Amino acid sequence: MIKRTSVLLLALCLFLGGCAQTASPPTVTTTTTTTAPPATKIERRCVWISYFELNTAFSACETAKDAEEAIDAMMDTVQAAKMNTVFFHVRANSDAYYPSALFKAAASVSKLIQNGFDPLAYAVEAAHRRDIELHAWINPYRVGKDAQYLAEGQKTLQDEAGRYYYVPTSSSAQHLILDGVREVLQYDVDGIQYDDYFYPQNVLQNETVSPFEEDDYTRYQSEGGTLSVGDWRRAAVDSLVAGTHALTKTAGAVFGISPSHDAQKTYTALYADSKKWLAQSGYVDYLCPQLYVGFDNESAAFSELADTWAAYPRDKSVSLYVGLALYKIGLKTDVWAGTSGQHEWQTHSDVIKRQVVYARSRGFDGVCFYSFSYLDPQRYATAELLKNNDVTVAKQEIENLLTVL
Repeated sequence: MIKRTSVLLLALCLFLGGCAQTASPPTVTTTTTTTAPPATKIERRCVWISYFELNTAFSACETAKDAEEAIDAMMDTVQAAKMNTVFFHVRANSDAYYPSALFKAAASVSKLIQNGFDPLAYAVEAAHRRDIELHAWINPYRVGKDAQYLAEGQKTLQDEAGRYYYVPTSSSAQHLILDGVREVLQYDVDGIQYDDYFYPQNVLQNETVSPFEEDDYTRYQSEGGTLSVGDWRRAAVDSLVAGTHALTKTAGAVFGISPSHDAQKTYTALYADSKKWLAQSGYVDYLCPQLYVGFDNESAAFSELADTWAAYPRDKSVSLYVGLALYKIGLKTDVWAGTSGQHEWQTHSDVIKRQVVYARSRGFDGVCFYSFSYLDPQRYATAELLKNNDVTVAKQEIENLLTVL
């Protein structure tokens, strides 16, 4: 399906440059609080369909009919869960889940695409038939460990695990990523979303020039640039974000980003200024911080994080959603949550429900759930998916969640 509103080419000024099981069944508690969605505004209810889930579905498909049935089954589940938006992975690691002139097809859909099937086109159609919006989800810089997916001629950096990333300060990389967005906007998608993969963590020092960027930074300085290395990196990411926003506006779509829950760490370690994007127009239409913790998490409790994000300055043009950890429902041990929070997800069957209610009370415009596989309790019985989760509690979580959607 091709975008009904044609995309105009813009003259963009680019910046150069596990877990232990308990011995006996836990006592599961639940609350009875029920809050209906706001009556005056349509609440965004989203679910991420990740490339892991697409790979699982499409790897079992021999024909286009098989793939269509798989996509229809996904969208039926999304509709039954009362979602109105899907974040559909179209490019996870410099690969594509649609026929692309710029990126190689992802391995799980390569044969389907060669045989004439377009997964994205059918996903958009299937979503719209059910009155569900589809936002194309892109990891802009991440390439992953498989070097065969590197675009020719692009400079890269690597993280500690050997995963490749395109260099954000490279004008060539920015052109490539924006051209990829243009490709996706030719479809009738309702939005574009970037994940929280910008610069990789634990690789760069804030004011030390790394070898992969030394030539570009020297050139920037020779042309009169005065920004510090850290600010120069952030300005490059800002440029891509603003450029993507401009493209989506021309196409009649929306653009959003789902950053980490920690805005300061995102700023200093990933060189992405999520607070600025929230506070100023021209960068995003929405932010969806990933608040993937429980209420009892000792280092970062959900209510504290939600309060922090709700209090940040926000431009009237920007919506604020909250990303919730559906994958933790029934989790037997949350190893990073501290003593008081490590068993919260197993001893309570309404954590996600209470988070939805809390987010509404703090003025969030929507709720987004990671990820699709955890929406449907029918999948749990055979699921390797929930090997570290209590299936009974997980099912109760979904039932409780549906009462407030």
